[in-house]
Amino acid sequence: MPRCARVKSNEYTYHIICRSISEIDLFRDNDDKVRYLELIKKYQTIFNFKIYAYCLMDNHLHILLFSNGSDISKIMHGINQSYSQYYNYKYARHGHVFQDRFKSKVVDNDRYMFVLSLYIHKNAKDLKGIKSIYKYEFSSLPVYLGLSKDRYNILDPSVILTRLSKDKFKAISRYTLLVNTFKPSEENVANCEEFDYEIYNNIIEYRSEKVKVIQDIDKHKVIEYLSELFSMDAFNLRIKHLKTNTTYKALTVIMLRGLCDMTIKEICEYIGDVTQSHISKLCSKGYELINSKYQYIIKNFIVMHTPA
Repeated sequence: MPRCARVKSNEYTYHIICRSISEIDLFRDNDDKVRYLELIKKYQTIFNFKIYAYCLMDNHLHILLFSNGSDISKIMHGINQSYSQYYNYKYARHGHVFQDRFKSKVVDNDRYMFVLSLYIHKNAKDLKGIKSIYKYEFSSLPVYLGLSKDRYNILDPSVILTRLSKDKFKAISRYTLLVNTFKPSEENVANCEEFDYEIYNNIIEYRSEKVKVIQDIDKHKVIEYLSELFSMDAFNLRIKHLKTNTTYKALTVIMLRGLCDMTIKEICEYIGDVTQSHISKLCSKGYELINSKYQYIIKNFIVMHTPA
């Protein structure tokens, strides 16, 4: 039976669900969960998507994700493929790790987004050995409530919390009320039922606006920006085995991948006479660079090319 086409837009918020195949746990220990969150951070750096909520269970996971101009399939394929490689290597196995494609449901209104955040955060109650969902370190709920820091720097709770109040402490208090009020089940989420919307409507004070990063920027603008920054001609991209241009090439590749929505194959064709393996290595190098001394590179470029 053919697969149904996935509903996609580069401006959607999605409820993402990924499950393991039936005979294995997706996460066998906490180190596996840490690795998955690190991979989210890696691909978030590349594609600039936003995470509004998440919860990692043993055999599945939930993510509330705003694509922010990127292709959701590319995002999740990158994360899940990388995790599968890690998992199979660590546990000396072969084959699939995830059950079919990831599931994604479009979140098309604010109330539904609230319900999903609550549902995702209360998922942890079903984990064995978890005494309190408020202390579960692989859920975003403790960060929402100010009980822990966002140690992976992947979460943006402000989209939801600032709608509850401009005052941080009032927002946390009100979100706690919503968590305690909500009765979770998949059916409730699907139908937005069993939720006291009177409470919700009475406490909403402020609506923050999403600022979308444009992901279809002309590749020539990226080349022009980096060439000027590093005082290099674009021809340097095509020069092999020149150590002095490695940083320039790596940052170019990571920005073409993330901001211009180019595939590794397309980057190969654009640069010319280079393998996909080499481009993948440059992409990894670029990721390291923008998480160290070149953190400002993408941020400055986005500011310069995002419409006012």
